[in-house]
Amino acid sequence: MKNKTLVLLSLLLLFSCNKVKKVEKKIAGNWTVISYTFQNSTGLSYKYNCEGEFSFDNCSEEFCPYLFSFTYQVNGTSTTKQSKGLYQIEKDAEYFTFLRENNDGTISKLEDNRILLLTRDEFKMLIQDEDGVHHFVLEKN
Repeated sequence: MKNKTLVLLSLLLLFSCNKVKKVEKKIAGNWTVISYTFQNSTGLSYKYNCEGEFSFDNCSEEFCPYLFSFTYQVNGTSTTKQSKGLYQIEKDAEYFTFLRENNDGTISKLEDNRILLLTRDEFKMLIQDEDGVHHFVLEKN
């Protein structure tokens, strides 16, 4: 009975590693922002016209480089957000973590970011930071 349990646990571990590798392979590359919605801490959501790009490097380590830059309009004023750092796909392959490089040289750990949909051509995700929740729909270049 112990041998069967050990084999089952080994298979589950192998399956979860393969799932993470599949997500890392799909996410790698350049993505164009198609849609951007911001939800603040009180729950109000704002949808913005947006242009920009996300780039995720191929993953060969536990954490892999990413960067993004996008511009959106707020009351006629153009606002640009940029970020770079490292990302990690979590073991369940549904969540990911950003280690964001801040302008002052510090690192912010942004956890509980969620992959809502990931296909060869489309990526829907939520990123949570100190401002609120950012909903993105991306299209593969």
